[in-house]
Amino acid sequence: MRGIRTAGPPTAVVLGALLIGTAAAPPAGAAPPRAATAAGAGSVVRMTLITGDKVTARVAADGTVSVVTVRPGPGREDIAFTQQGSGGSVSLVPQDAVAPLRAGHLDPRLFDITGLVAQGLRAALGLLR
Repeated sequence: MRGIRTAGPPTAVVLGALLIGTAAAPPAGAAPPRAATAAGAGSVVRMTLITGDKVTARVAADGTVSVVTVRPGPGREDIAFTQQGSGGSVSLVPQDAVAPLRAGHLDPRLFDITGLVAQGLRAALGLLR
């Protein structure tokens, strides 16, 4: 995994590297997750994570998702993000969510960008403070 730091509050970070991390790989021969049904292939999707961070993702024609930018939420300008991916799925995990995720206090699906896009979710149900 590689941490990515933001340069300041209004600056969006370009997340170009897709890193193989702790995300589980799908079974051999399984089709990668597809988000085209909810977002529309070739579209750009903007969403707010439960942490208040704003994410812009691109859905390719084949339904795969890539994170284009992330803008930290208010008061979170110094938080780094790790992009993880495996089998066509991509997650974006803020640095301050790593320990609660490992301890099982947060559901990793909250940061599964591919899954959130596929479900049509654009805003967090409730922000963590």
